[in-house]
Order: sequence, then structure tokens, then C-alpha cells
Amino acid sequence: MRNKALTFLLLTLAIVLPSGAVSAEDPVAVPATAPTTEQTIIKKMRDEIIDLRKELAIRDTEANKAQVEYTKKYYSYLSDKTDIYIDQFRWQRSASERLLWLVVTVVISGIIFSGVQLWRASSIKDLGGESTIEIEASKIKVTSSVVGLAVLIISIVFFYFFLTEVYTVKIVDMTSAETKPQLPVQNTRQAAGQ
Repeated sequence: MRNKALTFLLLTLAIVLPSGAVSAEDPVAVPATAPTTEQTIIKKMRDEIIDLRKELAIRDTEANKAQVEYTKKYYSYLSDKTDIYIDQFRWQRSASERLLWLVVTVVISGIIFSGVQLWRASSIKDLGGESTIEIEASKIKVTSSVVGLAVLIISIVFFYFFLTEVYTVKIVDMTSAETKPQLPVQNTRQAAGQ
């Protein structure tokens, strides 16, 4: 029953106000007695129409149109930037896989070389032989019966630093240095706290 009455009031309001021109000065027919529920609804609807027209006037300004255009371009920019980050991440993932295999190859060859050197040193049975280290600007020369052990340590340290410093994935925060756009002009009723 209430829905029918509300529908009737909306149709009546549409017939009474065919031009859609409503202003704050329009008199509201109020009988000498207290207003009925329908009259209260009509008054609220007229007030709502006035508020909506004010909001429409605000939203039609050039500044608001420029702000909406800026917001569209900003979000298009963020979308393009996200695509670049995704492409960069894919490239970085494939490059890091190739680099990982290169590092594993270098470490395995260092381990094999150190094993060969240790095996030769143990077959000579001269573990207490002469050891020299020469460091110059253009080269480093190590002569020892334990060169294999030095190469083994260098290989393991190199692999450790590769895993901890190079191969780790660092998450990039895309919005940390961005200037966020201001929202378009808010609804006047929301701004008033209604």
C-alpha cells in the first residue's frame, strides 16, 4: 500500500511540475493542520531536487571537468606504469634464471678445480711445501699446495653473496612516490555530513 502511495505521489509530482523547474521560493501547500505524510514526502523530494540542481551546477564547472580529465589520465598512467613493472619483472625473472645457472656453473667448476688441486696435492704428499702469494696492481698470484682449498672457499663465498645480494626478489612499492589525484567535487550532501 505504501509503495502504491509513493508511486502515486511521484506521478503527481511529475504532473504538477512538468517543466522540472523547482526553486526554494516555490510555495508548498500546507494546510492549517499538521502536514500529512504525503506532503512531507513531497517537501523532501522538492528539497532533494534543489540539492541535486545545485550539485549539478557545481559539477558542470570547467575546473571539475579538468579535474575529472586529470584523474582519468592519472589512472591511465598508473595502468601503463603497472604494465611496465610487469614486463620488467618478467625480464628480470628470466635474466635471473640464466644468471643463476651461470653462477652454478662457475661454482661447480670451482669446486671441481679445487677437488683436482687437493687430489694432486695429496698425491704429491708434500702438504708442507712452499706457499707464496703475490699481489700486484694487475694480477694476483697464489702458489700453494692448498690452492684448491682457497678456490673452494672463494666459490662458496661467491655463491653465498650471489644468493643473498643479487638473487633475492625485492618488492617495488609503486605508489610510494606518486602524487595521488584529488577526488572530483564531492556531493554537497556528503560534504555536509548527511
